[in-house]
Amino acid sequence: MPGRRSRQIARAVLRHPLRRRLRRLRLAAAALRPRSRFLVGELRGGIRAYALPAGGIALVRHRSRDIDLVVEIFGPRRAYEPPASLAARLAGQLRVLDLGGNIGLFAIFALQRYDVRAITSFEPDPENAALLARAIQRNGVGDRWKLQSVAVSNDAGPIRFVAGRLLESRRADPGEDGVQLPAVDLFDLDHDVDLIKVDIEGGEWALLGDPRLSSLGARTIVIEWHGRGAPDPDPHAAALGLLQRAGYVIHLDEVDPPHGHTGLVWAARP
Repeated sequence: MPGRRSRQIARAVLRHPLRRRLRRLRLAAAALRPRSRFLVGELRGGIRAYALPAGGIALVRHRSRDIDLVVEIFGPRRAYEPPASLAARLAGQLRVLDLGGNIGLFAIFALQRYDVRAITSFEPDPENAALLARAIQRNGVGDRWKLQSVAVSNDAGPIRFVAGRLLESRRADPGEDGVQLPAVDLFDLDHDVDLIKVDIEGGEWALLGDPRLSSLGARTIVIEWHGRGAPDPDPHAAALGLLQRAGYVIHLDEVDPPHGHTGLVWAARP
């Protein structure tokens, strides 16, 4: 059956890693200016600065998964564009906590999208944090955007951390090698904020499972959950259930379709 065979071949081509990579590069090039400089950078490697269409300057490590973050945040999906039901809540001057600041792309998005009075990014990976600090300087918003080079968990003190993995840097699993890095307790911070963003590669479960979550002052949460470290075989259901038990109402719930091991949830206090 040649028709069926042709469809199978077409699906295989669409799933091919090289094709997917080229599509990501095309989408990233559309989000960064100048486009030609971005394409040259991908050939040569290194760290380069780019203007974003809505304003702001992004520092990107070429030939790395930084490109995936550019596409996730500034591409067609615009992962951190809030649902319409939260538009009024996120109007006016906002105080924001950015847990898992990485290289600062979410913070740049937030500074352009909202009227941000103050945003603090927490990033424990030394390489990521160094680039994030440069991004703050290049964007000239050091009066509103602060960096804390620490991890955020539900307990203060040093943790073992798997560093040097760019967007996949994370807290070490039990028995896994890692470096010791400082951590702060989220619930000891000033968490009376308008928006908290959480993307900490499995570290979110310590926060979601803490009984103090019901007293968290953040009025709106956007959180990326991961299968790693989940307390239940169904991490999606676990994330929704823990947020709801803490008194949050779910406004948007997206599961990453290729594998279903991650997802993004927007939730808010009633």
